[in-house]
Amino acid sequence: MSLRNVTLLTALLALTTQRAVQGQTSSSIVTVSAATSRSQPAARDMILTSYGQKLATATAQASSTPLPNVLTGTTLKLVDSKGWEGYSQLFFVSPKQVNWLMPDWVGNGTVKPQDS
Repeated sequence: MSLRNVTLLTALLALTTQRAVQGQTSSSIVTVSAATSRSQPAARDMILTSYGQKLATATAQASSTPLPNVLTGTTLKLVDSKGWEGYSQLFFVSPKQVNWLMPDWVGNGTVKPQDS
């Protein structure tokens, strides 16, 4: 998963995401709470769903715990406001949807996905 210009706030603001894909201008990716399907502040250990285009090359779901950081070659690398970086765990990936877990190590503030 190659995301750019993404802001996932762990306090106060709704989640918004943009992505640049080969030959595709910054099309919108919508990230919402998997529980409510609404944009809301994200918290550590919260399950999120991102909707967009070309998010994965195939459909797959996690079949074991701990959850994997890679499904069908799709990863989501995050860098938080303190510069800490790591990968989120994935529940499900498909070309138009990714369900993922906000890691418990992220600090308050902005968390930015990076190309991986």
